[in-house]
Parts: sequence; structure tokens; C-alpha cells
Amino acid sequence: MADVLSPLSGPQALALLRTVVADCGLDRVDGDTYTLAGAPCCPVGHVLHRHGVTIAQLEEQEGWQVDCLPSAWVDDQARALLTVAQDAADGGWTWAVVLHQVEQRAAELGVT
Repeated sequence: MADVLSPLSGPQALALLRTVVADCGLDRVDGDTYTLAGAPCCPVGHVLHRHGVTIAQLEEQEGWQVDCLPSAWVDDQARALLTVAQDAADGGWTWAVVLHQVEQRAAELGVT
């Protein structure tokens, strides 16, 4: 299990994704893997790592969809938002599009 204080909430996931995209670039396109060469790779991997999930823990989850992540890592709102992020990133969209799609889903869920 991740050594985090509490499961990632929807608002935390949204805020972390915004920070990740700002730090890594709107035009970045990475998906399909939580980690690569010992570092976070996709948007979901970056968000989870910044929340306290270790690279080793992410590597153990490699190949699993967000809905299979441990509930100790994410709450239901975060899982819903990260699922959208994973689907968009796996579809080859830029991280700007990933963020836009997540923000749309967050608005639908009332997550700010």
C-alpha cells in the first residue's frame, strides 16, 4: 500500500493533475504506462506519485486500469477523474486534452 495520509480525493486529484500538466507540458503525449525507466510516465502515474505512491508500488499496478487501484490510494471521485485521464492518455491525446476532459467530468461530478 502507498504510504499516504488518506486516499486521494476528487478535488486533490484535479488539483494535482492541473499541476502535473502545468509542470510537464500541455503538448505532452504519454500514456499506456504508469512508469517508465523508474519515473512516472502517464498523467495518472504522475498524480499518484505526487500523492505519495512510490514508483515500486506503481510498477506493481502496471497494466491495471484505474478502477483496479487499491481503495487506500483513491476515493470514488478521484477514481472517476483518473479513469477519464487514463482513457484520454491511452487514446494518444495531449495532456491539454486529458486535462480538459477531466475538468469536464469534474464539473459533472461537482468536483472543484
